[in-house]
Amino acid sequence: MSGPVGAAKRTGRRLYRALPAGARARASAILHGETRVQRSLLAGLRDARTRLGNVPGAGDLIVGSARPYRAQVVTEFDAEEHLGRLAEVVVEALAQDQVPAYRLPGQWPPVLVVSGQQWERAWRLLAAGAADSGLWAAIGTRLVAVAALGSAPERGSVDLFRRLVSSDGGRVADREECVRLERWTEIGREGVERVDGGTFEVGTLVSAGGPKNGFASYITPQVQAALLEPEPRFKPSVDAVVEPVDIVYTWVDGADPAWLAERARWSGEGFSPDAQIASRFESHDELRYSLRSVEMYANWFNRLYLVTDAQLPAWLNLAHPRLTVVDHRDIFTPDELPVFNSHAIESRLHHIAGLSDRFIYLNDDVFFGRPVRPEQFFTGAGQPKFFPSKATIDPGPSRADDVSVTSAAKNNRALLEAVLGRTITTKLKHTPHAHRVAVLSEMEERFPEVFAANVAARFRSHTDHSVLSGLAQRYGAATGRAVVGGISYNYADISRPDIESVLARWLRDRRFAVFCLNDTGSSEVDGPARRALTAFLQSYFPLTSGFESDRP
Repeated sequence: MSGPVGAAKRTGRRLYRALPAGARARASAILHGETRVQRSLLAGLRDARTRLGNVPGAGDLIVGSARPYRAQVVTEFDAEEHLGRLAEVVVEALAQDQVPAYRLPGQWPPVLVVSGQQWERAWRLLAAGAADSGLWAAIGTRLVAVAALGSAPERGSVDLFRRLVSSDGGRVADREECVRLERWTEIGREGVERVDGGTFEVGTLVSAGGPKNGFASYITPQVQAALLEPEPRFKPSVDAVVEPVDIVYTWVDGADPAWLAERARWSGEGFSPDAQIASRFESHDELRYSLRSVEMYANWFNRLYLVTDAQLPAWLNLAHPRLTVVDHRDIFTPDELPVFNSHAIESRLHHIAGLSDRFIYLNDDVFFGRPVRPEQFFTGAGQPKFFPSKATIDPGPSRADDVSVTSAAKNNRALLEAVLGRTITTKLKHTPHAHRVAVLSEMEERFPEVFAANVAARFRSHTDHSVLSGLAQRYGAATGRAVVGGISYNYADISRPDIESVLARWLRDRRFAVFCLNDTGSSEVDGPARRALTAFLQSYFPLTSGFESDRP
């Protein structure tokens, strides 16, 4: 070889031969990528390729530090819509090669069934389309990009999901927001006996075990055909909530000078010891993030009502099509105002004009932490579900020096004992509270003095009843109109000294469908705790919601 390139190579060979033997071996290893550092780097690149898959796009972002992965950037998120679309993506991908995937009715998260005879083909199709779909698979505890799978998983039940983040890398959806793909055994001969009697029809798909669904353990060819119809003919389950469910928030801007002056003017009246704790009215912008949690995880609601005392957050989008702002003047008479008592305000919520019979009542310190369904709050027959706490109620009578939560619980108990001959021993968790307007109206007719006394108490009083956060649930249970439910939940007082580590753990684990961040302390939250709270809420709910006027 002649020319500059050939001369450079000859020079390189002469220099290489001139090196000591040890140095020549080192140089050869570097040249062929055989050093320990190079091998480690190559292994890391292979591992990254497995985890990142082949998901392209300018709208993607590499996130994570110890184990980075590629995620899709989104600007809005609705868990119900996301999971429905995710199921459609899987069904459509398999349909390209005539591999049917049957979505079982009434299952949440969605469950898709594929014949075991089509399992290998199904995964080849999913892998081929994963560059566009961005699908990941949870195979046991291992998370892997579907595009990087070399073969179909041996497991007969695999969760499929997408990794979604905000523009700054905040987690939006991941492993927990998934669709389950199950491999069922296809009956290939006549005479195979069913556990429930008779024999299977040839072509029937039978669940091979694993997680049980609530629809069927086998599906015949006729049922399979019905499941593939554009409009499936299966009726909603008796457990399904089919009536509209509204959401009602109560909110106060505790930093508003006009509101503070009005409260100070009326505060000379008698009230419970904790009625004027500053933290009771202090805002950390929780409402903004609580509404984000609704849009992300409970966007199936019908309408949302925000009850305020002539106050509005500056960021609130009043043009939101499902938002109604309710002023205290809409539900109280002029002589009952102003009111600074949440027990009084609760007692009037069922008078909101246009409110659906079924509604969920929230304070702005309560958040949805994972996708939830209306069935977690109501039975199919419309009975509200409530969630008892392990915290017990002091068995003694109500005392003037009790904190308002305790005295209200005692008053609830005394009323039920006097009227129904039944007692209660525990408080309720700080969750969203499900209610029926019809039951509350009945209670007001039956106990007019209770509602009137609540409304007359401008500040929390030791004579209050907690109608929506305790009494109605127990009255409903005693009269057959409410039932005990279960929900993954946690509570933290944001003034606790270890709040930063608590919030960090909640953000990492995301275990709870509902959580409450309350402040029961008599002093304001300090700077580090306040910053930790704001950072936590922004990280947990990073997407601007449609309730915010500054949404991009």
